[in-house]
Amino acid sequence: MTMFESPTIYGVSDTGLDHLNYFRELLLSGVDIIQLRDKDLTDRDFYNIAIALKKIAAEFKKLFIINDRVDIALLLNSDGMHLGGDDLQPKEVRAVLGEEKIIGYSCHSYQDALMAKDLNVDYISVGPVFKSSTKKNLEIMGSDEIELIVDNISIPQVAIGGIDLENIDEIKEYGFSNVAMISSLQIAEDKKEYINKIRKVIEK
Repeated sequence: MTMFESPTIYGVSDTGLDHLNYFRELLLSGVDIIQLRDKDLTDRDFYNIAIALKKIAAEFKKLFIINDRVDIALLLNSDGMHLGGDDLQPKEVRAVLGEEKIIGYSCHSYQDALMAKDLNVDYISVGPVFKSSTKKNLEIMGSDEIELIVDNISIPQVAIGGIDLENIDEIKEYGFSNVAMISSLQIAEDKKEYINKIRKVIEK
């Protein structure tokens, strides 16, 4: 399975969620990729949930990405992992996981994205584009920074941060075809309908 062969909706979980039921519902509703993200779980709980999620993702033939936890990504042989600036460096993780695994990297500025060009990553997330309840400690990226990344960085990009139906047209206008979503997917009552509406915009 390959990322971003077509416009992609990337479902991400968050601390405190019922990850298994949440992701099963998202996969049934049509997301393309899932990422397990939880800063508070114990090692054992994270591992057990990740085992179950890998099986669920395989049932739907979708990619399963682990956030931060290199040890668990390696133990489970997950499809890949996502790293932030405070995690191990992508080059170090690549040496452990191998060239065939997917590695994503969070970029919060044009400078981050420039640096990512030399880190041997498969994609970068760009954001937060809008105010985000899950990224409270980060400043919203300005439009100038976002446009610099979209126009000058050739690495595949995923927009993230406060994305919903109200602003998805702006995301498309920036030039993004791939979006990662957390809060708006959590609160959507009819997730299949919601995802379909998002997809219609990013596929324009």
